[in-house]
Amino acid sequence: MKPLLLLVPAATLGALLVSGCQSAPTASAGSPARATTTAAGDTSGAGGGAGQPTSRAATTKQSGGASTRRGGATTGGTPSCRISQLAVSIGGQQGSAGHSAGAIRFRNAGPNACRLHGYPGVAALNSVGKQVAQAQRTPRGYMGGLGAGQHTPTTVTLAPGHTASALVEAENAAPDGSSCGATPALLVTPPDETHRVKLSWQGGCSSFQIHPVVPGDTGQGGTGPG
Repeated sequence: MKPLLLLVPAATLGALLVSGCQSAPTASAGSPARATTTAAGDTSGAGGGAGQPTSRAATTKQSGGASTRRGGATTGGTPSCRISQLAVSIGGQQGSAGHSAGAIRFRNAGPNACRLHGYPGVAALNSVGKQVAQAQRTPRGYMGGLGAGQHTPTTVTLAPGHTASALVEAENAAPDGSSCGATPALLVTPPDETHRVKLSWQGGCSSFQIHPVVPGDTGQGGTGPG
């Protein structure tokens, strides 16, 4: 018997060869696609994290700078007079109908202008230096003070060498005839100060009053006794 020969048509053999060639490129094309997706995700994460801290830092610096400038602006203007630049004295002491008065004077002995506003603090001292009376703050009294129609103190700006003053007054005896005794000295604290000076005083301490600081050396703002 003769062996059988299987004859494969040429067209079928060509088709098998073409199919084998197409399958290999399909597998290799998948790997580059996955690599591209991963890189895109990494780039997005790095960009978002770097931007936010920079923005917060800029906002903080701008806010802090604006606050410092506002604080500095509120401290401008002529400063209050300090006792270290003032020559404090009392003058023009006088008496009338059982009343006594004197002008407490504040001369600017410093090189720069300063300001005084309001009432000085005044206490009467007895012969052993003990405080026996505190002056009541009033716009005006029997011996003078602020001018007619004035009820509140005004700010006095003192150029170097210039003087402002405040009138202090008292009755030599109370209406009932009683007296607080001899008061040979006053303890004076300039406005807006805590340091004091001791001055000689020839008046009493009943109905003890201090009037506001005014320009000049008389303590008078336009009124006199009466």
